[in-house]
Amino acid sequence: MAVKPVCLPVGPALAGAALTACLAAAAGEPLELSYASPATEQQGSSHALPLGNGRLGCLVFGDPYRERLALNVDSLWTGDANPSGAYDTMGAYQAFGDLRIELEAPEATRAEVVAASDHKPFYGTEGVPSSVDGDLATKWCVEPRGSPVMWEARLPQACAVAAYTLTSTPEDRPDRDPKAWELAGSDDGAAWTPLDRRENQPAFARRGAARTFAVAAPRAFRRYRLTLLANQGGSHLQLAEIGLTGVDLIRALKAVAVTEKIPCAVLTSQELDSADFNRLPTGAPVLRAGNNFADDFAKVVTQLGLG
Repeated sequence: MAVKPVCLPVGPALAGAALTACLAAAAGEPLELSYASPATEQQGSSHALPLGNGRLGCLVFGDPYRERLALNVDSLWTGDANPSGAYDTMGAYQAFGDLRIELEAPEATRAEVVAASDHKPFYGTEGVPSSVDGDLATKWCVEPRGSPVMWEARLPQACAVAAYTLTSTPEDRPDRDPKAWELAGSDDGAAWTPLDRRENQPAFARRGAARTFAVAAPRAFRRYRLTLLANQGGSHLQLAEIGLTGVDLIRALKAVAVTEKIPCAVLTSQELDSADFNRLPTGAPVLRAGNNFADDFAKVVTQLGLG
């Protein structure tokens, strides 16, 4: 059976991939889009893949173990139609919400990157996952408050690290660059072996620049901890990226846990008298697509305390 070309309207970042898919379909080849890593939380509008049927749509971020589907529906609108085209008063479609699916990664591939000290970012988007997402536009940023800041990578298998890399943020705040730190390795998370220590380091010469530091005597460890002891005098300490040679920490993002307290509701095209609803927990929030959606949405907002 001949394969017909199928083209979807996508943003500039996906235009090349969509064109490739169309050409492949026209040539009778399998339709396949392949990516080395999933879209990050900050890359949704430019990297996630759009799916939809003209009424209900979503963006697929593409992580096999920690998937995010950003949903929207054509009945969720704010403002008026405003056919005059005045952008300052024109209404717009609104994001409906996210569906998150988290699965446990196989033991052989599971890794984790955590903030090992009790330093919380002021903004949720500036947490430790931003230090290994491969995106210079994001950053890990905390307030040291006079105590060492600890970053830790927990690997599925022991690995010898010959060097590590620190990357500064593009933001012009050299006072937030690290000045002194120590890298250590461990097999059990209790006993740590110092591997490299740096004191009185200058601020990065350029913003968004990477500096690589060699480990004099590499040994295989399952855990690596970078303890940031001092910065250049600012109230915050921040880095865009932290890397360990030979370890793909970007893939470790799949193991960073999401909160278990995300408000959620069941979106369905069925009516409430359907037998399928008997399997839901009593009082579970339900959104029915179609004419009931607006009323259900108002009830769910109240039920979940979001109003």
